[in-house]
Amino acid sequence: MKSIKKDDVSGFFERGESKNVINTITQTYLPYWPGFIVTILVSLLVAWFYLRYQTPIYEAEASIVLKEAKSQKDASSILEVLGVNNNGKNLENESAFLESHTLMRQVVINMGLYAQVYITGYAKDVLAYPSSPLRFIALKPETMIDHYLPFSYLANKNVVLLAGKTYPLGVPVNTPYGRLQINRDSNYVDTQSEKPDDRHKLFLRLSSVDAAAKGFAAKLIVENKSKNSTIISLRITDPSAQRAEDILDNLVQVYNKEVIDDKNVTSANTLNFIKGRLKIVSAELAEVEDNIQHYRSAEG
Repeated sequence: MKSIKKDDVSGFFERGESKNVINTITQTYLPYWPGFIVTILVSLLVAWFYLRYQTPIYEAEASIVLKEAKSQKDASSILEVLGVNNNGKNLENESAFLESHTLMRQVVINMGLYAQVYITGYAKDVLAYPSSPLRFIALKPETMIDHYLPFSYLANKNVVLLAGKTYPLGVPVNTPYGRLQINRDSNYVDTQSEKPDDRHKLFLRLSSVDAAAKGFAAKLIVENKSKNSTIISLRITDPSAQRAEDILDNLVQVYNKEVIDDKNVTSANTLNFIKGRLKIVSAELAEVEDNIQHYRSAEG
């Protein structure tokens, strides 16, 4: 009689159990395979729509290197001896200054970010930057308030239909929303005919300078590379990669201008202080010299 090994018996039952499990799963879920296919297709479709119509966010980065020459340090030491307050550059102070509302407010004015053009889409509105056909420049930016205004650009007539009214290009015009000058972007190629509906509809979003500056400053991140480093890192996110880069470039320019102006003011104050001290010393020396002369005269 042929003997059966215990391992062979256990392997036989394991294979039988595996087949039973597979058969059970197949019989249970196979009738629902159309549902699984539909679920997968719907998931892929939803993902496609999300990626297609979700506004992408881009990030731009820049760096600023703080430099303080030895001559500046020596000058600071001399000024301290003279009693003139001349605070040098400090990473924390400069970082806070870069994050300040003042600098971003100037950036908004320089770039005209209080007036942004959008293209109306079927599912979302798209920022027309830097591909906007027109630029709206406020002659008094501080008077801007929030508005959403549809407009059409008639290239053949060189006019703009803004909220039902016609305005010429290239000259200051009075509008219910402030005094504006509407300029054509020379880099933009327009194929629009005289009918405003021949292309995508455009609309103008006006914001107050303070509101726009607050919004962009909230997206700005200023970081120090390390405690011993003199490098400040700037990062900002925006739906337009080009606008993000332009904002940082303009911010650095405004910062550099403020630094130069501050140095000029400090130099002027220092010069005035030294001139004042020289006058006082000259007067004191003149008085001493007069006293010496009187003393010599009195002594014969």
